[in-house]
Order: sequence, then C-alpha cells, then structure tokens
Amino acid sequence: MSSDQQTNRPRAYAVLCGGGTKAAALAGCVKAAQEYFDFQGYGGTSAGSIIALLAAAGYAGSEWDRLIGRKISEVLPWWSWLITLVLEPPLSTVRIVGWGSKFLFRLLLGGPFLLLVAWLLVFRAGVFSTSKLQRKLHERMFEVNPTLRDEATARRGSITFREFQACCDKDGQTGKGCKLVKMVTADVWHRRPIVYSVPDSWAETQVATGAAASSAYPFVFRPVRDQGAEFLDGGLASNLPVFIFDREREEDNAFLIAFNLIPSGVRRRPLRGPVSLTREVVGTAIDAHDELLRGLRRGMFIYVPVEIPSKFPTFRFRLRDDERKELLKIGYDAAKEVLDPLLA
Repeated sequence: MSSDQQTNRPRAYAVLCGGGTKAAALAGCVKAAQEYFDFQGYGGTSAGSIIALLAAAGYAGSEWDRLIGRKISEVLPWWSWLITLVLEPPLSTVRIVGWGSKFLFRLLLGGPFLLLVAWLLVFRAGVFSTSKLQRKLHERMFEVNPTLRDEATARRGSITFREFQACCDKDGQTGKGCKLVKMVTADVWHRRPIVYSVPDSWAETQVATGAAASSAYPFVFRPVRDQGAEFLDGGLASNLPVFIFDREREEDNAFLIAFNLIPSGVRRRPLRGPVSLTREVVGTAIDAHDELLRGLRRGMFIYVPVEIPSKFPTFRFRLRDDERKELLKIGYDAAKEVLDPLLA
C-alpha cells in the first residue's frame, strides 16, 4: 500500500486481548483493520501481545495468511504433542479397543506424562520454557522486516524496545519501518502490572522477552525473568488493556480499536466445588475490571467483539491448517462487520 493511501486513512491504535492458541482470530482482526486505518501503534496482552509485536514489525495483508499457515506447536518442545494425544486420543484407538478406550488410553499414556508435568510444576513452576517462543518471534520479525534483521545482526541477534522504537523513528528512511508497540505483563514478585514500552524503565528489555512475559500463562509456561523480577501472563492484570495508549491519544486524538475474543455458545452451569468456583472468580475479576475500563473510554473508541466457537479451546496446541485459517477468517469477518458501517 502506498504512503499516500496510508496518509488518507484515519490514524489509530490497536489493542488486542489474550486468547491462547485462538490468536489467529486476532491476526484476522488486524488484517481487516489495516485496510481502514493508519495504525500508529499496537498493544496487547498474552497472545495479543505476540500479534501486536508482529503487526508493529510490519505484518500486513497476505503476510498474515503466510504466518497463520505455520503450526503453533513450532514454539513448543517436541514432546508437546503428548498433551494433545492425552486430551484428544485418536479415533483409530477407539475403533480398535472399543468402549472405554479413551479412558484407558489416557490412563496408560497420561499417567507417566502427568508425573513429568508434576515434576516440572514443582521444580520449574511451569511446564514449558518460553525460550523457543522468543527465538521464533525474532525469526518471524526478521522475515518481514529487513531493517530489524540488520539491527539485530549488529547486536548479536536481539532487539530491545528502545531499538525497536528507533526502527519506528526511521520509517520512510530505511525501508520498512516499525510501529510503536506496548505489552502488558504481571510482575508476580511485586504484585503489579507492567507495561513494556518506550520511554519507560523497561526500554532495554528485548521485545521477544516482553512478548514471552506477557504470554506466560501460569503453570503452562515458566515465569519469565527480567531485571530482577519474574513475570507471568498479562491477563492476570488486564486481558484487554484499553488504557495503554492514553498518553499518545492525548496528543494526536487518534482512534482506539479494541479487539476482544469472546466465547460463543457457552452454557453456564451451577458452581460446584472449589475448581469451578476458583475459575469463575478469577475470570470475573479480570473481565469485570476490563469492562469497567471500557466504560470509561471517551473520544474515538471502537470495540470489536469476536465470537469464537467453543470447538476452539484456549490451549489446543495442535490446530490443523484449516482450523487456523477458519480462525483467521472469523476475526477478519468480525472486524469488517463492525468497521464497514462506521467507515464506509
């Protein structure tokens, strides 16, 4: 898209919620919104921070389709396939063993696996490391943005928030520039929310580390250490951080577009036992807080809800190619449905 076309579009900032492996829908949202707005920055929580980082690095148009064509499991260790195998035994096993085969399959394979998971939780405070995720994020950024690749080569392969912002400031001078990026994470040592950005005190953190810290879902991923603290998923603080661009919007009065993934067709059941009670209490605390913040937004604020079918759970790591494409289309269509009437 030409610079003239971008200049004629309204300026905006995008905020993306968390969503686990459903992040392909957020990519679809951004893909659609980029057709309407000249985005000045992207921000997000958890999986939304990953999409925000890639969008800020330069992903647009068909580049999102190529990105979603890659398997989510590539950011996890080789043995992560055991999770899907235990939770979703293959149908061929059912046909061979007969009735009750799923239970037997989970018992035989899941027993040793659960021992491994228990060991990792006790001694590592999480099942998966985020190191592979960080490496893959660097690779994806460098694929779409040669400027970042050149900067990283000069700095031994890493890009900090300050260096990322410097690339943003060079936009139009050295090829494909970046956009402002912000990510929310939870500092569990000091029990406070942190927003990775520039010119804040976290400017020297690597952008991939920030995205990993924002996406480190408790127990699934190990806490990310940075600057003398440990961080977990930003959804613990705010799952849809509509406040992170307030400072910038006071200066340029740009639009704020908030994309939120919501479950479709979920049947609510009575609370039974401590597990369901804890899940609902935590979910209510986070979602109610974000609902109040959305209600306080003033000015040019657009909220885009995206309904996700219940067949897409948050931690289904082995999504098929057609399922990832379906999520991308769901997000794209949902954003178009909201933005078309407003900006036609």
